[in-house]
Amino acid sequence: MKITDTKLRPYSIPLKEKWLSHSHSSDTRQGYLLQIGDTLGNIGYGDCAPLPGHGTETSAEALKSLEQQLPSFSGLQTTDALNKLPDMNVGPAVRCAIEMALLDLKTKKEDIPLHKWLNPKSSPMVKANANVGALNQDTRERIDIAIRQGYKILKLKVGLFKPEEELKLLNQICTDLPSDIQLRLDANQAWDTKTAKYILKEIEQMPIESLEEPIAGSNLDTLRQLQDGTNITMALDESTTYLDTKQLLQLKPLRRIIVKPTVLGGVLPALRLGQQAHDLGVETVVTTTVDSAAGVWAATQLAAALDSNGKLHHGIATSGWLQQDLGAGPKFTNGCIAMPQTSGLGFVPYN
Repeated sequence: MKITDTKLRPYSIPLKEKWLSHSHSSDTRQGYLLQIGDTLGNIGYGDCAPLPGHGTETSAEALKSLEQQLPSFSGLQTTDALNKLPDMNVGPAVRCAIEMALLDLKTKKEDIPLHKWLNPKSSPMVKANANVGALNQDTRERIDIAIRQGYKILKLKVGLFKPEEELKLLNQICTDLPSDIQLRLDANQAWDTKTAKYILKEIEQMPIESLEEPIAGSNLDTLRQLQDGTNITMALDESTTYLDTKQLLQLKPLRRIIVKPTVLGGVLPALRLGQQAHDLGVETVVTTTVDSAAGVWAATQLAAALDSNGKLHHGIATSGWLQQDLGAGPKFTNGCIAMPQTSGLGFVPYN
């Protein structure tokens, strides 16, 4: 089975609401849908969705790399093309897209779901958290919608306003939050150490499932001290892009890392990091970067492979933020998806 052709389809998808964080805001999601064909007529799809504010190359850099690299895959066996990836001098979003398309192609030929190819003991079901956006005056309405949809973990972006204002809003939300619902907070490195300690103390008795990236920078000693002083699980997200693997795996007593295929350069690098973390007793939560349906499918397949017991809630239910999409994304029922047993990635474009 040899690669015969490659195609690129640029896209720009408006968001239903502006996506806000301490370090980044956007009202559209732009990228390139990659298509790789083989001599058997199979087509593999990959999503190149750069997000430079979160550690990837720019869209212009990604397009230049794709146009330079894709012709070199013509005539290669899929396995040879995959083996070529580690030596390619490209950004993480480009590497992720090419790898995704090649894995889709390979697992379609082998007639196996991607999650089963990644891990034969992958979970048949994956839980997701709801992404309810930035903490503000409209948060309660979005939370109510997510609860009605059956989600149990609700993720909020914090660190956008003064700590006192956000703590007031959190107290208001938690006052009548159902007992089986928890909040997952993401500060995107918004606070200094003093502020983080203050926030952690104030939310200790709230139903907070975890707190991602509380402090600016990535001082692991400070993060460990913060984790030692609280029962709330803390997680590294942005830090995974510029701390080396050895540092990331010296996390104790930190309890969790967040992996994003687009930011880490693909499903396989994310899988390896998650497996190494698991061996040390550190949890791994998979999230998207608000990608198209192709990227969401890749993250979902990875979540099933890494979380073989199906215990964690992953940040993969993000398709609802897009006004339109390139294909059908995973369908969640009561915050869960039963993993498909069809071969490949699971993505089928609309046209």
